[in-house]
Amino acid sequence: MEKCDICYLPIEGKYITDSWENVYHEKHLNHLPSCESCNRIISRGITNGGYKINQKRDICTLCWDYVVDEKSNVQAIYNDLIIKLNNVGIMDIPKNIPIILVNTKNDLKRLSKGRHGNIHGLTKHEFEILGKEKVTQKFKIYILSHLHEINFKAVLAHELLHVYLFQNDIDLSSSYTEGFCNLGSQLVYKDDKSKISEHKLKGMYLNKDPVYGEGFIKMNDILIDKGWRGVLNFLKIKSKY
Repeated sequence: MEKCDICYLPIEGKYITDSWENVYHEKHLNHLPSCESCNRIISRGITNGGYKINQKRDICTLCWDYVVDEKSNVQAIYNDLIIKLNNVGIMDIPKNIPIILVNTKNDLKRLSKGRHGNIHGLTKHEFEILGKEKVTQKFKIYILSHLHEINFKAVLAHELLHVYLFQNDIDLSSSYTEGFCNLGSQLVYKDDKSKISEHKLKGMYLNKDPVYGEGFIKMNDILIDKGWRGVLNFLKIKSKY
């Protein structure tokens, strides 16, 4: 008889088989947290325990060694992303945008002035206009701390595509904007090919949110049909109307 990977007792009644092929009693979902990076249920048997960042954030031990915090080389991740984006035609993104780590989603929501949703990153854009021309532009990117490196990279790619839109004065509906920026996250996950990336990609395709989910599917359909050059041309045309 198969045994529970959490309590090691025989599996009887309702049980869960997760995407990592762990098997456990359904009842454990009621009192054990899940890792926000990999979605494994945090337990001694499955993840060798975990860490609590604050009252609402839990990271498993298996992901802990890969989290991005103030000790991490964020610039190296940033530089790698710039190359990936250049390779698909996303050019001229500044290489010195400050990346600021914040500890809670509530901090991000306050910075976004009320933006809702499962927020992990935010781009601030400031500029000065002389006549009808932008003479200076400044960006700051805020990202939730202690994300697994691959998730951090996907969030940063999303935010860098916001920078691209701002730089090129491309003004779109929320669904097209966030859908396009999610193509950056998808690019990261597809290049990585890890189990976590596979899990995150599946979640993106199944997301029913009208902005982040359905917007992504619309933009991804264009990407599949026309490639990155076609997507960038679409954005420029769509922004005119």
